[in-house]
Amino acid sequence: MVEPGQGSPNPGFPRNEKDEKGQEKQQEKGQSLDEKYRRDPVGFVTFALIIIWLGVFLLLQNQNVLRDDRQGWAIFAWVVAGMLLIEILVRLAVPRWRQPLRGAFVPTVIAAGVGFGLWTDNWEIFGPIVLIAVGIAILFGRLMPRR
Repeated sequence: MVEPGQGSPNPGFPRNEKDEKGQEKQQEKGQSLDEKYRRDPVGFVTFALIIIWLGVFLLLQNQNVLRDDRQGWAIFAWVVAGMLLIEILVRLAVPRWRQPLRGAFVPTVIAAGVGFGLWTDNWEIFGPIVLIAVGIAILFGRLMPRR
């Protein structure tokens, strides 16, 4: 048993199990986020690159390098789709980082479709095509046998 005032965060009060468990839980929570990023560095890097690209894109747009807003956002969407496609290819190439690809494929198709819709301003065609592709991805993801 711990003497009052020794090893306790509050001097004069003995440590109890509840306080210890709470502290352990907080430490595990911080470690679990670090562990999550170590287990899936590809997703973490992709997310960080998309945020960086958003900053670069907004800077270019604010400096009037990209004159047409609609086509500028189309370029933004295509670059995001390209980054997500590279993530998919990396996951396919490296067995250690392999995961179900439906989660990465759906946003890739959506970003590419939004880019085409913004560029051509033809949502009557690209909107339904994106929905069809997302639906097919969901079906294939469920119907394909798992390894």
